Formats: sequence, structure tokens, C-alpha cells
Amino acid sequence: MNISPGAMGKYELRERLGQGGMAEVWKAFDQRLQRFVAIKFMHTALQDDPTFLSRFVREAQAVASLHHPNIVQIYDFESPETGDAEQRAYMVMDYIEGQTLAKYLLTHSRARQFLAPEDLVSLMYAICDAVNYAHQKGLLHRDIKPANILLDQRRTTRNPMGEPILTDFGIAKILGTASGTLTSSAVGTPLYISPEQAMGKDCSEASDIYSLGVILYEICTGTTPFHGDSPLIVLQQHVTAALPAPEEKNADISPELSAVITRALAKNPDERFPTALALAEAVAEALDMVLPVRQSGPISSPDIRELPTLFAQPAIGKSEATELLASAKPAANAQALNDTPVVNSQVAGSSLGVSEPATPTPEASELTTPPQQALPGKAPVAPRERGRQRRNKILVILSAVLLLVLLGSGLGIFWHARSAGNPTSNTQGTANALVGHAFFTSSGDGNGAQNQGINDMFQVQLTNVPAPASGQQYYAWLLPDLVQVEGNPLALGPLTVSGGVATLPSPYMDPQHQNLLNMFSRFLVTEEPANPAPQSPSLDTALWRYSAQLPQKPPLADCQRVVNQLSVLCHLRHLLASDPELARVNLEGGLAYWTYNNVSEVQKWARESMDHNDPTDIRHKLVNILSLLVGPACIAQALRNANPAYDNTPDDSSLPTIGAIPLLSCAQTPNLPGYLEHIHNHLSAMVMSPGVQRDQVTMARSISSELNTISAWLAQVRDDAEQLLALSNAQLMQTQGENLRSKMDSLATKCLSGGTDPASGMLDKGVVSIIGQIQQLATMDVTRYHAH
Repeated sequence: MNISPGAMGKYELRERLGQGGMAEVWKAFDQRLQRFVAIKFMHTALQDDPTFLSRFVREAQAVASLHHPNIVQIYDFESPETGDAEQRAYMVMDYIEGQTLAKYLLTHSRARQFLAPEDLVSLMYAICDAVNYAHQKGLLHRDIKPANILLDQRRTTRNPMGEPILTDFGIAKILGTASGTLTSSAVGTPLYISPEQAMGKDCSEASDIYSLGVILYEICTGTTPFHGDSPLIVLQQHVTAALPAPEEKNADISPELSAVITRALAKNPDERFPTALALAEAVAEALDMVLPVRQSGPISSPDIRELPTLFAQPAIGKSEATELLASAKPAANAQALNDTPVVNSQVAGSSLGVSEPATPTPEASELTTPPQQALPGKAPVAPRERGRQRRNKILVILSAVLLLVLLGSGLGIFWHARSAGNPTSNTQGTANALVGHAFFTSSGDGNGAQNQGINDMFQVQLTNVPAPASGQQYYAWLLPDLVQVEGNPLALGPLTVSGGVATLPSPYMDPQHQNLLNMFSRFLVTEEPANPAPQSPSLDTALWRYSAQLPQKPPLADCQRVVNQLSVLCHLRHLLASDPELARVNLEGGLAYWTYNNVSEVQKWARESMDHNDPTDIRHKLVNILSLLVGPACIAQALRNANPAYDNTPDDSSLPTIGAIPLLSCAQTPNLPGYLEHIHNHLSAMVMSPGVQRDQVTMARSISSELNTISAWLAQVRDDAEQLLALSNAQLMQTQGENLRSKMDSLATKCLSGGTDPASGMLDKGVVSIIGQIQQLATMDVTRYHAH
């Protein structure tokens, strides 16, 4: 296919950004969503490899499921029919404005203008957090290098040089043997490749950590640790040569920082840091710094796969799109989505063969970052924060919130228009004017399994709000349940009012990352003196301006001790905070959290069963999958046809805990429903509860239908795993087993992230999207306060 400017479906190709031996990259305009995107077209020659297209689809689905503010978002992809030599496989991704980290290092570190310690910590933390997130999702990068890190010039608050955005996740795996490198395992760039990759061995998380270590070495010294006249020489140095001491290249590097760099670049993978995040934490400790706050913002644009479906939903009360947007943070500058970028390095140095020049001449416009004279290891800063708790899982609610922010950033204006045109509340039994929404979100900090980091944040957005009287200020409060008459309120802080929109300057975050939904169910805005600030809401209800609450009839003092006749509030707490059946097996966090957690684990093990080459290890992963799907009471039945000649046992020590309740209901325990059925039961009862809102009913019905689809998919994953375990080890590794493992892997990814129905072309939602909808059930409609 000869690509030229012009229309390509809903995209308008504007200009070619670059091309190389593996790909051609274009700047395009999405005419439906009115935003720029970058499209990478794989060269048709790659399709001569008979496994390329299936590998492309499998990896593209997995990469598209990554939602992290420091990983470029894949919006869409297309794979041509097998044998179609004229069509190319392509990916559609976010368009990033800014140069690559490679070009930045060329004009700064190599010119001895090193990053200040606080900027070094911030940069490394952002990159390492992105890599750590992908590793937890079961994905390796395999080709981390500065040329694959874009510096987003639209986001400079945390990193003045531009927020780092990691690109080309999964590309090395997609290219495989077609990449033209030494071996299929040695895909990568010689300057940044790990010793095991250089020797043609399998990659691991430690391989990516080694590449991060090379980048850290280069940032701090201005040069890579190994270089030579040919790629083979560099590869050999990674394997056998002693590491040049970082302090020999830069005498200002402290012994503590040198030790961190040296450990990251250990020849033996087992001697490196256990995780990418551990590397970032070590850098901060070596520099006596505090790690920055994790970014919660989106990559930049709404999810291309979600929007058409949202607008296609039938409107009952507020549409589903409005419900999502009501809980989303509006775009700070909606016009920015249509601004033409000044600089773009989307393709520079990518593993697709589009290469950045070895010694580019910097343009004057790129030399905008002032020289940093402070050198690593020399910063007098605040004492480091020791023993800081870091989460070790990707929290489902964080993914849901990210989706909402993505939607809100592109459709904030639409939400405002809907709010202005819908002056009446959808709450049954009241004619109060709807002025906005208050909603829980999640930071992801803390251990989600202990109910920390889930619903630990709260935000509010009100419209058509007059400015407070002179000397007065609006204050926001969370209040306990109606039955807790002596419960303490929680001060969220003063609201800011601009253009009639009132909101908290930033979402309130609980200092201990407690689940706020477990403690509060009502919201209040008062208008009180600006100085001194009140410690609790005024007892004079004449100063109460706006209020909201989750339906709580019948009023119950303890949702955990009652299993029948629950209020809407209790149903929501079982779903999003704590549930009696979970408590019985010592699990906290709500049904939604553990549904996401366990489906995510199933997807990870399905991917490992596809990627690993040891049949015994693959069997362990298959039994792990079955253990989470059917639970301890039914695992023996699920393994009845497993080939008895082999080791059909699990290998994950957490299974007795996280697998105590199955995802699918087990016939041997009829009184203990699986997670999907349990959620359905709560939704079914909630729509019949007193005071339930029309939008809650509409969304609950939609979620219930989507859960049926997920249940069918997971049942197929279960059947595939059982069939695979019945094979011999030889069959497991041959075409029959490989095809079935690939099918199971694709379906597990679809369960987690969703996909398109090939028959209807409609989007089927995955668990991540469904859990986001469950989160929206806890959104509170805010109305003007009136005394009861």
C-alpha cells in the first residue's frame, strides 16, 4: 500500500513523520473525535512471516490495555487479512508533542549540563513507575532506550524538560524474528541491551531494569557505559566487560548513587533491583530525596474505542456518557486537543527502524531548557521519607478513574452543556435543581488488598454557582450516614469558584488512604466566614447551600452484619469497600477490587503460558488460572481430565488467599456465589431498593448484561485451560497447544480490557470498564440544600 496524504476511513493523513526498515509513521487527524493521532504502519514485508499477524494482534491487544500517564496510549489497531500483501497492519496512538530523551541528553548530559537531583529523581520515578506498571500487567518492553522516551511539552509541571512518555511497548515482541537482529530474543538496541539479551537468552523484568540502568548511567555521566566500532563489540562488552565506574566519568556522583547505578547494571539478572520501582526508590534514597507524588492525569486524549459506544447507549435520565463525564475531571484547556504541535519526535529512534541521527544538530528552538549546574549527589534537600508504603498492585479503581479522566478531557464541554440543559435532579421524590456531582476516586497508593488506596480521594464539581458573599467562603464536607447522628464530619477544604464552576482545587486525599466510602455517605457545602476557617459545618442550616447523599433506606448501623434488605448504600459498600463474604476469608477492598485483581491475574498467567517455553511451567500457570476461576471446592473437578503423567499443580503461594472465592460460581458450593454472580446479585437487589436513582437502575442493568458476557468468556478460558492440561507435554508445545494457548491468551486479555465483536462491530467491555461503571454507581447528585 502506497501511503499518501488524504482520507483513510475516519482518519485524515496529514504528513509523514518518518520511515525506516520496519515502519512508516504518519501524523493524522481523527475526524470523528477531532484530535491529532500518530499512526504507525508496519511494512508489508513483515507479513511474509506467517506468525506475524497473529503476534501483532495478540501484542497490540495487550499493549492497548496499558493505561498509565507515562506510557503512550494505543487507541486502535488494524490487522489485514492473511495473505493481503497490499494492506499493512497499523497502530493508532496518542500524538505527543516534544523531543525524545535521546535528543535532550545529547544537548544536556553530553554537554556536561546534568540534571538537578530533584529533576533526576522525578524523571527516573516517572519512567520506572511506567515500566513497573507494565511488568505487573505481565508485559515486558524489551527495548527501553532514550529514543523510545518522548518528553511531552504539554506537561511540564513535574518534569520541566517534559513529562516522559514511554513508547513502543511490545513492538520488539511483535517484530520477533522479522526484526533482523541477531536472534529473536536479542531484539533491542546494542547500547542499552541487557547481557542476557545480547547472548540470545529470554528476556525478563530484570532485562528492562538493566536498560533503565544504562539510561541512568547516561543521564549522570553523559555517556553510555559501553560503546565500540560495531554492534557486535558493544554486545560483547555488555556480556563480559567490567562496568566503567560512574564516578570516573563524573566525579560529582556520590558513592551512594554510584552503588545504585552499579547494581542496576549487574551482569547477573538476580543481582539487579527486584523491580523497576525499587530502582527509582533507591535513586531517591541515594540522593536523600523524597519520591514525587504519582501522576494521576491521563496520557492526553479520550479513548477512541469507548466514545462511540457511550453515545450509542439509550438515554434514560442522564445517558451513560453523562454519568461518566459527571465524575470526570474536565479538561484544563479543551482547545489544546486541537492545537497543532510545534515539535514531534513520535518516531525518532523507535525499534521500528525509524532512526534518530547519531549526532543531530540541535535546533535553536530545542535549546529551551536552561543548563542545570547542580550535579547528581550534591543536592542539599529535605530529609528522605523512609519506609514509604508503595502499592504492589495496579488498583482497579485507578484504571477506572483514568478512563473517566480520559473521557472528561475530551468531552468536558459536552458535560457542561448537558448539565445546563438538565435543570432537574434525577433523584426520585425531589424537584431540587441538579447543580453538579460529588464522587469518590482512588489514588492507587497503599495496599488495595487492605482497603487502602481505594476510594481514598473525593472530588466535586458544581455549575451555575454564584460567588460567595464578601468575606465568605464555600466549604465542602463529607458527612457520615444518617443513622450516625454523632459521627464526625470530614473537612474537604474550601471550594474555588470560577465562571460559575465550583470545585476543590485538587481532589481531597485521605492521609492514611482509607476507603472513604466505607465511612461517609453524605456531602455538604456551607457558606461561612473565610477567616477563621470553620472546623466543622455550622449548626445554622441557613448557611448550608448544597447537599447530596447516597440512598440509605432502610437505615442500617452496620452493613456488614445484614445480608438481606440492604439499602443502596450497603450494596455499594459491599461492591466497593467491604463485603461479609470477603471478610470471612480475610479479604478487604470490596467485590469490584477482587474481581479486577483476579481477572488481571488470569490474564497475566494466560500471557505467561503463551510466552514461556517450559511445559511444566506452563502447566503451573494453567492450574493457577483454573484455581482462580473455579475456586478450591471445584479445582479437583476441573483437573479430572488433566494428563496424570505430569505435574499439574499451581505455583503461586497467594492462591489460597486470593482464590478463596472463585470468579465463576462452583457447583460444590451453591451458597457461595462466585465474584461475577455475587456482583450481579447486589445489582439485582439494588435496583429494587428504596430511593434508588433512575441512573443507577439504568447503569446496573447495563453492568449486569456485560457481566454475562464476561462470565461466558471466562468459562471459555476455563475450558481452554482444561483442554490444554489434558495434552501431553509434546502436544502442549506443538501447533495444537500453541494455537489453543494463543486463543486463551487473547480471550483472557479481552476479559480484562474488552474488544470488538467481529460479528456486530460493537465494543464489548472488559472488566476494567465494568468496574469503572460500578464506581460510577456511587456518584452523588448535588442539589441546592433545603431543610427537611
